[in-house]
Amino acid sequence: MNARRTELLLMGALGLMGVALLFHIHHYNFLSDDAYINFRYMRNLARGDGLVYNVGERVEGYVDFLWILLCGGLMKLGIAPETSSRVITVACSLGVLVLTYLLGRRLSDGRGVVLLLAPAFLVANRTFAAWGTSGLEATTSWPCLRKYSRNAVRMSFAVCMSQVPDGERRGHAPRAPLRSRKGAKR
Repeated sequence: MNARRTELLLMGALGLMGVALLFHIHHYNFLSDDAYINFRYMRNLARGDGLVYNVGERVEGYVDFLWILLCGGLMKLGIAPETSSRVITVACSLGVLVLTYLLGRRLSDGRGVVLLLAPAFLVANRTFAAWGTSGLEATTSWPCLRKYSRNAVRMSFAVCMSQVPDGERRGHAPRAPLRSRKGAKR
């Protein structure tokens, strides 16, 4: 198979994975309750009351200043934060998919279907999909982690390991059944 045809097939497969990720994200389609805290800060900022939760009280209760400014600015333009935050997080999730493919391409010298393994695992990751519409800023930082990490393979592994059940997250292998001295199970 020539290189151009292979490239077209890989791009087509990546496009299908993008569609699959959109369906997976749509399946979970939720806004985190913490997002509504940010929305209140955004609303007060857009109204001209400043970065406050309650007008007149100067308490910083948001996590990401730039996220508040971005979505608050869009709110000032008339775009509801429930919409803008979802559109931005879905776009960033798709960006992570493309960056993961590009990382695989760089690490594998562009050879074969190995390029599609990491993006396929990402599309299948339910936590990644669920946070794709959370309304929080976390998804917007994932492309930065992927793109700018000096050790992208370890970062990718760390992100994936943070998405699995607690025992596995710490790197523990499933435990073998305990046996007594005589070999019988306890």
